[in-house]
Amino acid sequence: MALFSDTLLSDIQSRGETVNGSFLVSLLVRDEPQIRTFRDAMEEWFRQVPDSARPYFSSRLCSVRNEEFFQGFAELALHQLVRREGMEIKQYADGNGRPFSLISAPDQDRDFYLSVASFIPEGHPHFARRLYKNFIDELNRIRHHFRFAVYLRRWLPPDFDPTVVRRALENWFHRLDSDPHGGQYAEYRDGGVHVEFSILGRTTRTTDNLVGFNLQPLETQQTLTRFKEVLTAETIRHRKLGDTRRPLVVVLFNNDEWQLGNNYLYDFFYGKPRMSFNWSTLGGRRELVRDFSSVFAQSIFNTGQGEDLGAVLMAEKIWRDNGVDLKLRCLHNPWCRRPLPDGFFADRTTLKPLAGTSPEEMVVRWSRLDDLIVHLT
Repeated sequence: MALFSDTLLSDIQSRGETVNGSFLVSLLVRDEPQIRTFRDAMEEWFRQVPDSARPYFSSRLCSVRNEEFFQGFAELALHQLVRREGMEIKQYADGNGRPFSLISAPDQDRDFYLSVASFIPEGHPHFARRLYKNFIDELNRIRHHFRFAVYLRRWLPPDFDPTVVRRALENWFHRLDSDPHGGQYAEYRDGGVHVEFSILGRTTRTTDNLVGFNLQPLETQQTLTRFKEVLTAETIRHRKLGDTRRPLVVVLFNNDEWQLGNNYLYDFFYGKPRMSFNWSTLGGRRELVRDFSSVFAQSIFNTGQGEDLGAVLMAEKIWRDNGVDLKLRCLHNPWCRRPLPDGFFADRTTLKPLAGTSPEEMVVRWSRLDDLIVHLT
């Protein structure tokens, strides 16, 4: 049984479904080598799914709704990765009576529940950043003597015309010529466009390339808030199962790279750490460990909510020339009442407690940072 039948596209068209921007339709109609490789890989992964679980995956992966399609892809990709790690999928989630997949790690004598939560950033990240670059290039065409900063408050819509904003800025600069005290700050709002500008200084002559500083939308707090909502909901569902013997592993799977620095992840998942460093006269300062023994702030892992949360996997889909890669980080939860063994995803990039430490000590360290990328196709 094929995942994408020969008649799937015509069936979608005959139903009159809206297909603009559909991931599925794009996958079916495009014929670039990387798309063919991606499509073939999904077909192969689907063939490894038992017959009883195929309706669950096909209903999602044959949907023109991007949220359903990408959720199906994320689960299918994670199941493939789990098999590669030598684990066994004993039970597949079905979206109804079985909210999670049940995974067995035979060599570690441990079962755990797996939940996959998919995220699609607002707009297409690649095209959004390209549109933003074009916008900055257009603003750099302005010839004047005011250097200025640009802060994009939200990603630009696909039909955005940057020349409109450029002309508005030119008018503002001309007014400042006649009234130097007319204000150093401006804001442009129109529909889905929201940009802020501030004057940085004045050049000695009229020139172009006047954008001295530019900042993309800051989405960190919004992303972490969404993480908390998802992890709270999943731990509540886990507790309703009444099976505290098996910890829960949640995968936060993004359609693009997470725009989050590691320090945000430390604070959010572990709390505020004390730092330990190695010093040398030749190599300078090098971080050694992060010590969470004295919790300076509550976090997802160190509160009661995290008691059943064994680990969180941060997964990011990355396109490459001949297929798709996965950037993967495994964050162990040392406060889990049944912590996952050290061997869990041991061949991948992990942040986990040092060997021999206790939950009261809580010292964690990154390992295998060179194994951040997983080749899916």
